[in-house]
Amino acid sequence: MKIRFFTAFLILLLPVGLMAQQPSSGSGPEALFKAHLSGEVYTPPVIHSGSQWFIGDWANSNVTLITGEKVSDVMLRYNGYLDELFWLTPGTFEQVRLDKNLIRQFEMEDPGSGEKLIFKNLEVNNILAPGSIQVFAQLLHRGDISLYVHRKIRETGATTSVMVGGTLVARRVLGPDYQYYLQHRSELPGAIQPARRSLMRTFPQHRRQIRQALRQHNIRIRNEAQLIYAIEIINDLVRNGK
Repeated sequence: MKIRFFTAFLILLLPVGLMAQQPSSGSGPEALFKAHLSGEVYTPPVIHSGSQWFIGDWANSNVTLITGEKVSDVMLRYNGYLDELFWLTPGTFEQVRLDKNLIRQFEMEDPGSGEKLIFKNLEVNNILAPGSIQVFAQLLHRGDISLYVHRKIRETGATTSVMVGGTLVARRVLGPDYQYYLQHRSELPGAIQPARRSLMRTFPQHRRQIRQALRQHNIRIRNEAQLIYAIEIINDLVRNGK
């Protein structure tokens, strides 16, 4: 009687209503404890010119929940305009906006390159107002000093005209506006610019060494790959106490 009562009690606690959940395989009590994805069925309206998505195609992905549980082999897309993660449900092929507060991180495979991309639900310093905000940020380099990028997409300020149902409509243009963050161990990540001066301002005690190292390796930080390389070098400097 106690086992039957406990199982019935757990069933009553399961999410209901508009929550979309990943179907579980198998039957029996163990199926109740399988990790689930949850969110709401939602299709972002198309009111701009340009893509809202960091990667246009659905990507095979794994999700780690805040509980530490993992959900594997699900199809995801990251919306940089909304800073939201979307899941394509198997079978019904509905587009679900996942509950951001339940996600610790996700790893997706770029359909084009096959590269594994890791995103964390990261608390960062707000560059627009006092305090902090939560964003999905891609991990670019892991170390004592870790580098992240928020792959945000925003309105560029430009407009263009497109045909919609035979009518010419003015739409605002979207474009990437990536923001980079550095995190020193467990400190709150702070925003940086992909430039030499920004790095030297961030590490004033290593300013001279950073300048020398970047010159020695001929790093001008004109692209993301050079920024990652620079952070690798700075990690070595900090680790060796130079």
